[in-house]
Amino acid sequence: MIVWTIRLLILILILAGIHFLLAWYFRWDKRRELEAAHGADPAPSKSKDSFVSQGLADYDRSLRKKLLWLVWLLPGGIILALILTASYV
Repeated sequence: MIVWTIRLLILILILAGIHFLLAWYFRWDKRRELEAAHGADPAPSKSKDSFVSQGLADYDRSLRKKLLWLVWLLPGGIILALILTASYV
């Protein structure tokens, strides 16, 4: 039982690390994209900081941000399916 607990904790740590790194990378990439879009605009209507902060607020409500939770849901669902399948065999 202890072995399964340790494996579960290791899996949680790995998934948390992957989730954190992907969230950080996606947000960094969006910020870079917004800064480039603001720089390409010949007559920007907003300051760079407000343009980027508004774009990141839109990103926080985006589908891409929500799909990042699949990092947790897919492995958890697969493990749950394997456990349920093994218990009925």
